[in-house]
Order: sequence, then C-alpha cells, then structure tokens
Amino acid sequence: MKHLAALPRPLRFFAEPFENWTAGACLLTGVPAMIGTTRPQSLARALHGFPWLLHAWGALLCLGAVATLFARWRIGQPQTDLGYRSARSLEVVGLVTLATATTVYAVAIMAVGVPGLAAGSITASAAGACAMRAWIVSRELKRERQGTDV
Repeated sequence: MKHLAALPRPLRFFAEPFENWTAGACLLTGVPAMIGTTRPQSLARALHGFPWLLHAWGALLCLGAVATLFARWRIGQPQTDLGYRSARSLEVVGLVTLATATTVYAVAIMAVGVPGLAAGSITASAAGACAMRAWIVSRELKRERQGTDV
C-alpha cells in the first residue's frame, strides 16, 4: 500500500484511525461483558434467558478488538512481505469480527423500539464501517497476491 509507505514507521499504526478508536471502544465494552460485570441493558433484554450469549458477545468484541489492534501495530513494524500480508489478513479477521459483534448490538438496540433507533443506527454505522474497511483491505490483499499495483 503506497500511502503507508509514505508515513514514518511509528505513525503507521494511526494510518486508519477509525479502526483504532473503534477497536479500543469495543475492547472497553467487551471486557466487562465477557467477565459478567456490566452488560448493555438492550442486549440483556434481547438475550433474556441466554446469559451465556452475553459472555460470548463480550468475548467476540474482545477478540475482534485485540486482533485489529495487534494487526494495526504489526503493520507499522519492520517485516517481510509475508509478515505484512499476514498482518493485513489479521486486520480483516478482526474487522469482520467487530462488524459481526456490533451488528448484533445494533439489532438489539433497535429492538427496544423508537428510543433505540438513533443509538442503533450509530452502532450499525460502526458495523458498516468495519465491514467496508475489511472489504477494502481484502481487495487490496487480493490485488497484491495477483501482482498488480494497488
């Protein structure tokens, strides 16, 4: 990716800033949900009777966030082409995981009714942004594998 090469190595982590902030927020939300200390009420209502799903949702948020943050960090480090592509592939996995978890949350928020539409649409937008970025990165990886310049 040409735009990453133009950045000084320490700044490459921040080349896609929405990913870092979204992943950080998902990690901060996912840890308490995973260990069971705090849960979003809309999700708790939607999954009433299935408390293990709340733990699984928190774990999904944590896994996606850690994968994305680690991949973004790894992209900025000196490495071989294979290491770079592996980091980008991990970035796609992390973003797809975050998109899935935030979509579940958006649906749960919107299921509350009219009061949840605004917050649900914002959450759905974050899910869409993660999915779109994952698609863009996967397209770039495909082009790189085929040997065409991105």
